[in-house]
Amino acid sequence: MGTPLNWLPDQFMDSEEEFIQCSTHSALFIAETGECISGPCNGQTLTPIAIIEQDHGIYLSQHTPT
Repeated sequence: MGTPLNWLPDQFMDSEEEFIQCSTHSALFIAETGECISGPCNGQTLTPIAIIEQDHGIYLSQHTPT
């Protein structure tokens, strides 16, 4: 859908801080794999993006994550 996952600024995790929770339809995702385990996307995965952490910041990388 292309909507933000965060339900509040910088808040992505469910109330138990165990899963990523989508703000749009409350789907739950395993943080390590992006797999949806609950909600209308059950069995699908989030699209991974490569990031670089440097100089006190987090930046998108031009490389596809493995």
